[in-house]
Amino acid sequence: MSATRLHWICWQPTPYNDYLFRSVAADPQIDLTVHFMESAVPSHPWKSQLACGFKSRTYKRLLGLDWHLLRLAALDEKSFFIIGSWHELTVISLINLLILYRRPFAVWTDTPNLDQKRNPVKAILRKIWLQRIFTHACYVMGTGISALSALEKMNCHRDKLVSFPYFIDLDSFTPISKPREKKVNGQIVFLSSGRLVNSHKGYDLALRALAIAKEKIVNQRFLYRIAGIGPDKETLESIAKEVSIFEDLEFVGWLEPEEILNFYRSGDVFLHPSPFDPYGNSVLEAMACGLPIIGSDRAGSVIDRIEHMKNGLVHRANDVEDLVNKIINILSDNEMIGRVGAEARRTAELWPVSRGIEIIKCMIENIP
Repeated sequence: MSATRLHWICWQPTPYNDYLFRSVAADPQIDLTVHFMESAVPSHPWKSQLACGFKSRTYKRLLGLDWHLLRLAALDEKSFFIIGSWHELTVISLINLLILYRRPFAVWTDTPNLDQKRNPVKAILRKIWLQRIFTHACYVMGTGISALSALEKMNCHRDKLVSFPYFIDLDSFTPISKPREKKVNGQIVFLSSGRLVNSHKGYDLALRALAIAKEKIVNQRFLYRIAGIGPDKETLESIAKEVSIFEDLEFVGWLEPEEILNFYRSGDVFLHPSPFDPYGNSVLEAMACGLPIIGSDRAGSVIDRIEHMKNGLVHRANDVEDLVNKIINILSDNEMIGRVGAEARRTAELWPVSRGIEIIKCMIENIP
């Protein structure tokens, strides 16, 4: 039996997608080629060598279009396409060609922001375009519960919806060997990881909540370490000084894939207080490393994976008081950090990459 040719269109190489693509490419039943729209983007300046272990190429645009990919859509009758976008110019042309030639394809998206304000004309055109995609795509893949819910509200028929989250290398992201326990009168290390953009990650909320928790639990020392870069660093420094926890804050800066594991292992609790996050891979990485999560109910990965008080704690987005309560909850129980962190790891183990590969193969085998 010959392998199925699978063309996957993706914005740029990333460590987590690289792991997925390597794993898919290793399956003898799938002949994978990844088409990257960009080789890199300024917001994520990875220096590590990416896009290794699988066939890939980067767009070569002429008049704004990657003609190689469009030729594939017109001439290759035996391939299946998974498209990780729906608004880039080549993708728009590609989807129209696939519809014209009746080629099978799927789109893959994280959680669309249903509250985003758009120009009325653009909003109408977008709605028409998305209905065209939802009508003709074999599958509409969303990253978990919140994505599928949003897609259904956007009038995608539920029969086409497929839950396909991001996948973490569970053999690389592992807990430290000694179980965590609450450090009585010792320092608790809180971690966050991601772009320093408060409207996306909510680090300003975390600083204010930690400052209040520090006042309420007088004898508890803590350190808040944030990995990442972004435009809001100075704002966060100002807030930390304003609420008197600047000495308890450490900006780790940009971390390469080989450095991030030690970062997770340096902490006790992972904070993800996002006002809205379409998914949030850092939550999955932290869970795999055995960290209890305190995350907002507007973050896709928190909605998808966290069971409140079992493998993490969920707070109301943009609610400082509620976040303070969750922080105090986890600091007030000597055994909670270790217990909840161990459960977070067990949850992570339910989502090996083999599960994602089986989802892909099942889609291909059952193309309508």
